[in-house]
Amino acid sequence: MTGDPKLGLNISGDKTSGERTSGLKRPGERMYGTIKSGLRIAGLKIPGLNTNGDIVTGDKIMGTKENGERIMGHSAQGEAMRAENNHGDRINGPIIVGDDTNVESITGENIEFTLIRGWPESRRIS
Repeated sequence: MTGDPKLGLNISGDKTSGERTSGLKRPGERMYGTIKSGLRIAGLKIPGLNTNGDIVTGDKIMGTKENGERIMGHSAQGEAMRAENNHGDRINGPIIVGDDTNVESITGENIEFTLIRGWPESRRIS
């Protein structure tokens, strides 16, 4: 399966065996993964947000926010979240899926993020 380069859509893969997809969904947004088998997606889902995770279990989140803050954690079990802001401060702590968490970093910046069950994306508002 291929897309229209004029639309910035470049998708290739096997629709029957795991539906492997790679390419540009929209200009500047990259996606790579297996849609059926494990639903693993890596790439830029939102401009400036780099996400690498598993949609089915929501197990792993790795991302970079537009301002350079990094996110790593486990969303399905709600066990761990590590955030690093652009000053290099690290925030560690437990998080429950779907709960809003607001923490204050060493520099006094407030960092707020929400994990959504089954989706490899962490929304953070600072």
